[in-house]
Amino acid sequence: MSGNPRVIPVEFDIAEDACDLSLLPEMIDEFWHIAGLTDFHESKRDQLFKVNLEGTKKALELTAQMRVHRFFYISTAYVAGIHDGLVMEDGLLPSPKFRNPYEESKYAAEKAVRESGLPLYHFAPQYHRRRQQNRRSRG
Repeated sequence: MSGNPRVIPVEFDIAEDACDLSLLPEMIDEFWHIAGLTDFHESKRDQLFKVNLEGTKKALELTAQMRVHRFFYISTAYVAGIHDGLVMEDGLLPSPKFRNPYEESKYAAEKAVRESGLPLYHFAPQYHRRRQQNRRSRG
């Protein structure tokens, strides 16, 4: 890879493979976990939990073995499930209801990350919808 020689991308299927630690330097400052599966169908429940939850647990185990200083986790606003009202970024609802297994798997994964004790940097891309007044298209 050209660019910064201190940035070492390591590609592997987090749900299937074990990472070969010999590919990595002894000291790692940051680990970015961006892997995930996005599918909202009940038929994909097992695969969603395998990738989103078990894959995240593998990433957490890997970072613990490597003594990583910072763990960056890409999450989603969907961890809130079905909820009326404000949901704060720095907390998870205690027992949300979910629309689909994707939301449920991402909630379980984020809970595992928060409980890991690793120095966490959390990113949750948000989805915002605004109400539009009743408009008719003209044309």
